[in-house]
Amino acid sequence: MLVRLNQKVAADRLVYVVDDDAGVRNSLKFMLCSAGFDVEMFKSGQSFLSNYHPARTGCLLVDFEMPDLTGLELIAEVNQRGWSLPVVLISAHANVPLAVDAVKAGAFDVIEKPLQPNDVIDRLERALSETDADRRQRLLRAQLESRLNCLTAREREVFASIASGQPSKVIARQLGISFRTVEVHRSNITRKLLARSPADLVRLASASFPDGSLLGFSRDRSAENNPVE
Repeated sequence: MLVRLNQKVAADRLVYVVDDDAGVRNSLKFMLCSAGFDVEMFKSGQSFLSNYHPARTGCLLVDFEMPDLTGLELIAEVNQRGWSLPVVLISAHANVPLAVDAVKAGAFDVIEKPLQPNDVIDRLERALSETDADRRQRLLRAQLESRLNCLTAREREVFASIASGQPSKVIARQLGISFRTVEVHRSNITRKLLARSPADLVRLASASFPDGSLLGFSRDRSAENNPVE
Protein backbone atom coordinates (compact mmCIF):
# COMPACT_ATOMS: atom_id res chain seq x y z
CA MET A 1 0.00 0.00 0.00
CA LEU A 2 2.83 2.38 0.83
CA VAL A 3 4.49 1.73 -2.52
CA ARG A 4 1.27 2.56 -4.37
CA LEU A 5 0.90 5.78 -2.43
CA ASN A 6 4.46 6.83 -3.27
CA GLN A 7 3.85 6.01 -6.93
CA LYS A 8 0.76 8.23 -6.94
CA VAL A 9 2.66 11.13 -5.35
CA ALA A 10 5.40 10.77 -7.98
CA ALA A 11 2.84 10.71 -10.80
CA ASP A 12 1.13 13.82 -9.42
CA ARG A 13 4.49 15.65 -9.47
CA LEU A 14 5.73 14.45 -12.83
CA VAL A 15 7.19 17.12 -15.11
CA TYR A 16 8.07 16.56 -18.77
CA VAL A 17 10.93 18.90 -19.71
CA VAL A 18 11.19 19.62 -23.44
CA ASP A 19 14.20 21.68 -24.51
CA ASP A 20 16.71 21.27 -27.35
CA ASP A 21 19.58 22.49 -25.10
CA ALA A 22 21.05 19.57 -23.10
CA GLY A 23 22.55 21.95 -20.56
CA VAL A 24 19.18 23.54 -19.86
CA ARG A 25 17.50 20.13 -19.60
CA ASN A 26 20.06 18.90 -17.08
CA SER A 27 19.85 22.10 -15.02
CA LEU A 28 16.06 21.89 -14.89
CA LYS A 29 16.20 18.22 -13.93
CA PHE A 30 18.55 18.95 -11.03
CA MET A 31 16.41 21.89 -9.86
CA LEU A 32 13.12 19.99 -10.05
CA CYS A 33 14.37 16.69 -8.61
CA SER A 34 15.81 18.62 -5.67
CA ALA A 35 12.32 20.04 -5.09
CA GLY A 36 10.73 16.59 -5.09
CA PHE A 37 9.48 16.43 -8.68
CA ASP A 38 9.84 13.41 -10.93
CA VAL A 39 11.35 14.52 -14.25
CA GLU A 40 11.43 13.07 -17.75
CA MET A 41 13.47 14.90 -20.41
CA PHE A 42 13.00 15.25 -24.16
CA LYS A 43 15.28 17.00 -26.65
CA SER A 44 12.48 18.00 -29.00
CA GLY A 45 8.75 18.39 -29.28
CA GLN A 46 8.58 15.51 -31.73
CA SER A 47 10.43 13.25 -29.29
CA PHE A 48 7.87 14.05 -26.61
CA LEU A 49 4.93 13.43 -28.95
CA SER A 50 6.37 10.05 -29.97
CA ASN A 51 6.96 8.83 -26.41
CA TYR A 52 4.19 10.31 -24.28
CA HIS A 53 1.29 8.04 -23.28
CA PRO A 54 -1.99 9.98 -22.80
CA ALA A 55 -2.97 7.86 -19.77
CA ARG A 56 -0.15 9.46 -17.78
CA THR A 57 -0.56 12.62 -15.73
CA GLY A 58 1.90 15.43 -15.11
CA CYS A 59 2.85 18.84 -16.46
CA LEU A 60 4.70 19.85 -19.61
CA LEU A 61 7.53 22.41 -19.22
CA VAL A 62 8.56 23.43 -22.71
CA ASP A 63 10.95 25.93 -24.26
CA PHE A 64 9.42 28.38 -26.72
CA GLU A 65 12.26 28.42 -29.26
CA MET A 66 13.06 24.95 -30.61
CA PRO A 67 14.11 23.94 -34.14
CA ASP A 68 11.56 21.26 -35.03
CA LEU A 69 8.41 22.36 -33.22
CA THR A 70 8.20 25.65 -31.34
CA GLY A 71 6.62 25.69 -27.91
CA LEU A 72 3.39 27.11 -29.31
CA GLU A 73 3.28 24.48 -32.05
CA LEU A 74 3.78 21.73 -29.47
CA ILE A 75 0.94 23.14 -27.35
CA ALA A 76 -1.30 23.15 -30.43
CA GLU A 77 -0.43 19.53 -31.18
CA VAL A 78 -1.08 18.45 -27.57
CA ASN A 79 -4.49 20.14 -27.70
CA GLN A 80 -5.25 18.64 -31.11
CA ARG A 81 -4.63 15.15 -29.73
CA GLY A 82 -6.88 15.86 -26.76
CA TRP A 83 -4.19 15.24 -24.15
CA SER A 84 -5.10 16.64 -20.74
CA LEU A 85 -1.75 18.15 -19.79
CA PRO A 86 -1.15 21.62 -18.33
CA VAL A 87 1.67 23.34 -20.23
CA VAL A 88 4.11 25.92 -18.84
CA LEU A 89 6.10 27.75 -21.50
CA ILE A 90 9.59 29.15 -20.89
CA SER A 91 11.12 31.86 -23.07
CA ALA A 92 14.00 34.32 -23.11
CA HIS A 93 11.59 36.91 -24.45
CA ALA A 94 8.34 36.48 -22.50
CA ASN A 95 6.79 39.77 -23.57
CA VAL A 96 3.11 40.60 -23.43
CA PRO A 97 2.24 39.55 -27.03
CA LEU A 98 3.93 36.17 -26.52
CA ALA A 99 2.17 35.66 -23.21
CA VAL A 100 -1.19 36.49 -24.81
CA ASP A 101 -0.55 34.11 -27.72
CA ALA A 102 0.54 31.36 -25.34
CA VAL A 103 -2.53 31.68 -23.13
CA LYS A 104 -4.81 31.75 -26.16
CA ALA A 105 -3.08 28.59 -27.43
CA GLY A 106 -3.86 26.92 -24.11
CA ALA A 107 -0.69 27.39 -22.04
CA PHE A 108 -1.22 27.46 -18.28
CA ASP A 109 1.55 29.99 -17.74
CA VAL A 110 4.67 31.61 -19.27
CA ILE A 111 8.00 31.96 -17.43
CA GLU A 112 10.74 34.32 -18.55
CA LYS A 113 14.43 33.39 -18.55
CA PRO A 114 16.68 33.53 -16.60
CA LEU A 115 14.67 31.08 -14.55
CA GLN A 116 14.31 31.61 -10.81
CA PRO A 117 13.99 28.24 -9.00
CA ASN A 118 11.31 29.35 -6.54
CA ASP A 119 9.25 30.93 -9.33
CA VAL A 120 9.48 27.83 -11.53
CA ILE A 121 8.53 25.51 -8.67
CA ASP A 122 5.59 27.70 -7.61
CA ARG A 123 4.13 27.83 -11.12
CA LEU A 124 4.56 24.11 -11.69
CA GLU A 125 2.84 23.40 -8.37
CA ARG A 126 -0.12 25.52 -9.46
CA ALA A 127 -0.22 23.91 -12.90
CA LEU A 128 -0.19 20.41 -11.41
CA SER A 129 -3.02 21.30 -9.03
CA GLU A 130 -5.31 22.19 -11.94
CA THR A 131 -8.11 19.67 -12.39
CA ASP A 132 -9.20 18.28 -15.75
CA ALA A 133 -12.44 20.26 -15.49
CA ASP A 134 -10.51 23.46 -14.76
CA ARG A 135 -8.28 22.88 -17.76
CA ARG A 136 -11.17 22.16 -20.12
CA GLN A 137 -12.87 25.35 -18.97
CA ARG A 138 -9.66 27.38 -19.38
CA LEU A 139 -9.05 26.02 -22.88
CA LEU A 140 -12.65 26.71 -23.87
CA ARG A 141 -12.36 30.28 -22.62
CA ALA A 142 -9.04 30.77 -24.45
CA GLN A 143 -10.43 29.39 -27.71
CA LEU A 144 -13.60 31.44 -27.51
CA GLU A 145 -11.70 34.59 -26.58
CA SER A 146 -9.54 34.13 -29.68
CA ARG A 147 -12.66 33.76 -31.84
CA LEU A 148 -14.21 36.83 -30.21
CA ASN A 149 -11.41 38.90 -31.71
CA CYS A 150 -12.95 38.16 -35.13
CA LEU A 151 -16.21 39.90 -34.16
CA THR A 152 -16.97 43.51 -35.03
CA ALA A 153 -17.87 45.93 -32.25
CA ARG A 154 -21.59 45.61 -33.03
CA GLU A 155 -21.39 41.82 -33.13
CA ARG A 156 -19.81 41.85 -29.67
CA GLU A 157 -22.71 43.96 -28.42
CA VAL A 158 -25.22 41.55 -29.91
CA PHE A 159 -23.32 38.57 -28.48
CA ALA A 160 -23.35 40.11 -25.01
CA SER A 161 -27.12 40.48 -25.27
CA ILE A 162 -27.49 36.91 -26.52
CA ALA A 163 -25.45 35.70 -23.55
CA SER A 164 -27.82 37.49 -21.19
CA GLY A 165 -30.75 35.64 -22.79
CA GLN A 166 -32.29 38.54 -24.74
CA PRO A 167 -34.43 37.66 -27.81
CA SER A 168 -33.67 39.35 -31.12
CA LYS A 169 -36.63 41.75 -30.90
CA VAL A 170 -35.44 43.06 -27.54
CA ILE A 171 -31.83 43.33 -28.78
CA ALA A 172 -32.99 45.32 -31.80
CA ARG A 173 -34.92 47.76 -29.61
CA GLN A 174 -32.05 48.16 -27.13
CA LEU A 175 -29.43 48.78 -29.83
CA GLY A 176 -31.67 50.87 -32.08
CA ILE A 177 -31.30 48.60 -35.09
CA SER A 178 -33.73 46.49 -37.10
CA PHE A 179 -34.78 42.95 -36.23
CA ARG A 180 -33.36 41.81 -39.59
CA THR A 181 -29.97 43.37 -38.78
CA VAL A 182 -29.86 41.56 -35.44
CA GLU A 183 -30.58 38.26 -37.18
CA VAL A 184 -27.75 38.91 -39.67
CA HIS A 185 -25.38 39.66 -36.79
CA ARG A 186 -26.54 36.55 -34.95
CA SER A 187 -25.85 34.42 -38.04
CA ASN A 188 -22.38 35.95 -38.47
CA ILE A 189 -21.57 35.41 -34.79
CA THR A 190 -22.65 31.77 -34.96
CA ARG A 191 -20.40 31.23 -37.98
CA LYS A 192 -17.35 33.06 -36.56
CA LEU A 193 -17.55 31.32 -33.17
CA LEU A 194 -18.00 27.92 -34.83
CA ALA A 195 -21.24 27.31 -32.96
CA ARG A 196 -23.29 24.39 -34.26
CA SER A 197 -26.63 26.10 -33.70
CA PRO A 198 -28.19 29.18 -32.09
CA ALA A 199 -28.71 27.14 -28.92
CA ASP A 200 -25.04 26.14 -28.95
CA LEU A 201 -24.12 29.82 -29.27
CA VAL A 202 -26.04 30.65 -26.09
CA ARG A 203 -24.49 27.67 -24.31
CA LEU A 204 -20.97 28.76 -25.28
CA ALA A 205 -21.57 32.28 -24.06
CA SER A 206 -23.17 31.40 -20.74
CA ALA A 207 -20.90 28.45 -19.91
CA SER A 208 -17.64 30.16 -20.84
CA PHE A 209 -18.31 33.66 -19.55
CA PRO A 210 -20.90 33.46 -16.77
CA ASP A 211 -19.72 36.81 -15.41
CA GLY A 212 -19.66 38.47 -18.84
CA SER A 213 -15.96 39.21 -18.35
CA LEU A 214 -15.07 39.02 -22.03
CA LEU A 215 -18.33 40.14 -23.52
CA GLY A 216 -18.13 43.84 -22.72
CA PHE A 217 -18.02 46.19 -25.67
CA SER A 218 -15.20 48.73 -25.57
CA ARG A 219 -16.45 51.99 -26.98
CA ASP A 220 -12.88 53.18 -27.30
CA ARG A 221 -12.43 50.91 -30.29
CA SER A 222 -12.32 52.73 -33.60
CA ALA A 223 -15.55 52.78 -35.60
CA GLU A 224 -13.45 52.64 -38.77
CA ASN A 225 -11.89 49.35 -37.69
CA ASN A 226 -15.15 47.97 -36.28
CA PRO A 227 -18.18 48.95 -38.35
CA VAL A 228 -21.32 48.87 -36.28
CA GLU A 229 -23.72 47.53 -38.86
